[in-house]
Amino acid sequence: MPMQPQTAWRSQTLVHHNLPAVAAKLEPPGTHDACYLPHRLYVTGDIDIHELTYDQHQAVWIVNTRFSCLCTLDAEHSFVPRWRPPFVSALAPEDRCHLNGLAMVAGRPKYATALGATDHAGEWRENKAGGGVLNLGGTMTLTNSTVSGNSIIGGYFGFGGYGGGIWNFGPLTLTNSTVSGNSTDFGGSYSRGGGVYNRSSSTLTIQNSTISGNSAREGGGMRNDGPLTLARTLVSGNTAASSPEISNHSSIVADNHNLFGHDGTAGVDGFTPGPTDVVPSGPLSTILDTTLAPNGGPTPTHALVPGSPAIDASPDDADCPTTDQRGVTRPQGAACDIGAVEADEVPATTLCSTLGDDRPPSLLDQDIFRFTGAKLDRHAAL
Repeated sequence: MPMQPQTAWRSQTLVHHNLPAVAAKLEPPGTHDACYLPHRLYVTGDIDIHELTYDQHQAVWIVNTRFSCLCTLDAEHSFVPRWRPPFVSALAPEDRCHLNGLAMVAGRPKYATALGATDHAGEWRENKAGGGVLNLGGTMTLTNSTVSGNSIIGGYFGFGGYGGGIWNFGPLTLTNSTVSGNSTDFGGSYSRGGGVYNRSSSTLTIQNSTISGNSAREGGGMRNDGPLTLARTLVSGNTAASSPEISNHSSIVADNHNLFGHDGTAGVDGFTPGPTDVVPSGPLSTILDTTLAPNGGPTPTHALVPGSPAIDASPDDADCPTTDQRGVTRPQGAACDIGAVEADEVPATTLCSTLGDDRPPSLLDQDIFRFTGAKLDRHAAL
């Protein structure tokens, strides 16, 4: 049996049934392939329905915003609670976190969105969390993506004011991705993790990614409160009053060809970069292009500048992806580059010229000039 469309608003849902015979009679003739008419009404009471969808068994799942839960319907109750976020302590008609979105995977609820990880009536209005990406307990993977231009204004200690780009409360893996131009601004000390915030007990893995140009009062690039693994990742050019790159307050595994900070300062707190990690001695301008730009591929990125210490700075081994964020093959040089973008190798161009009899006697009959990038090498002909 095909799934029947439903419409919903604050206090009821309406099931529609397709009547092809009616569609055939609609004007102009022959132009309508379906006609859905109201068929069945469910009265849920004021639960402030924000979204609904079918699962693999054709049961309807509803985002019940007023009671901060996901629910289904039956013939005897207004609704049947099925799930609520782990930080919501009780079922109550208080819109505690403004649960508002639902995504299904293989016909089952997998992801939900909310405007705050809060547990009091309407508290989310002042304490919105996760300006760009908000993971509330699911297993999430971001690949070949850019998270940019998001901000948190306002917040509350423990929830809001954190994670302008990404707010994570579950296993998250970030690969070949860029987090740039995000910010948090609480107006006090609890403005943390401009690019990324990883909540306590949440596992975060970041590999071959670039985190730059984000800002907060603490941990401009990242504030970490849970297990964190960093591999071949570039964290540089973020700003904060303290710990501009990373503010770490939990266990961290680094020492895997990462790049931290600039001007000889790592800009991190709570851990020490390992022997294989790079802390550049030069300014940010010698590391990457600070402008997020269309450098190829479907998403904007930060290109590495010529001579960047990130170029060829990580081994070409099993931990190096076959392509970068743009889909460009890795490596382009002798080894893989740190960060989301592999520096493009400039092909050598060979120019041959035969000089006339009036050439200086010191020159051979034919000279070859090889241009590699901005460097000019002169080679005598064979």
